[in-house]
Amino acid sequence: MDPVDSGRQRPLILFYNSARGDYMSTATDEGIASALSAGYVRKGVQGYVWKDRRPGTVPLHQYWNQEREDNFAAASPEGIASAQSADYQWIRIEGYVSPGPAQ
Repeated sequence: MDPVDSGRQRPLILFYNSARGDYMSTATDEGIASALSAGYVRKGVQGYVWKDRRPGTVPLHQYWNQEREDNFAAASPEGIASAQSADYQWIRIEGYVSPGPAQ
């Protein structure tokens, strides 16, 4: 991983809600506020995301399923399709990430 550039990157923070049994990864101020107001506890930093799109990056999408009370972060076309087919609603882009290795 490249060194962190605090002007262009932000931490991807993992939160956990024990009542829901749900983890949430977020990098935006809105996501952090939402997690804390919903009773999630910060567990740590998972890595760093770019604030803006850069060559070779893809958006990290945040989804939410009200019925399941479950968050879902996805960056791959397969992950996005999985979230949408399971009735998750798109919330926001958390940042931009490098895609994983080709399968």
